[in-house]
Amino acid sequence: MSSETASSGRSQIHAELVAGLVDARDDPATARFDAELDSALARGTITADTAHRLRFWQRASVRLLADHARSVLPAALSALDSSQRETRQAVDDMAGTLGPQAEPAEVDPAPEVDPAAEVDPAAEGEPSAGVVSDDDGAPTNPESDTPGPTSTTRAPAAPTLEPRRNRLILADLVTTVSDDVRTDRR
Repeated sequence: MSSETASSGRSQIHAELVAGLVDARDDPATARFDAELDSALARGTITADTAHRLRFWQRASVRLLADHARSVLPAALSALDSSQRETRQAVDDMAGTLGPQAEPAEVDPAPEVDPAAEVDPAAEGEPSAGVVSDDDGAPTNPESDTPGPTSTTRAPAAPTLEPRRNRLILADLVTTVSDDVRTDRR
């Protein structure tokens, strides 16, 4: 099967899936809307013509939203499939430029750490060399211009099933002055 035929087949599947999900939607809000209109008609607070017009536009709104979902979602799902396929192909092509190689070994993303093995009970309470405590007793690094603690004697947290989060580390930040402040306002 060619990739074009497969892509067309997936697009059709996406279209049918979205249409089925839209059609299967339960709409208690419309039932409530109709009940409120009927109540208002019974009280005489709106006319029959106004109720008819309100129902018409409410139904049109729901139909147009469903039509929008039927046209946009299958295309978005197909684009996602295509992007994933292209990404896999690009990775395979890039791997091919490196030449033949044995399969990569699996890397443990977060090795288990035994918190008891990390902390020496005899060293607890003693700051390590090069670490100075501030007025609050928190360790600070005298060679750093970073205010506050830069290290800790606490054991690392126990491993969890949560994925490791990336951190953004910034260094050598410089404060700049905008053009408004530089101009002399005499």
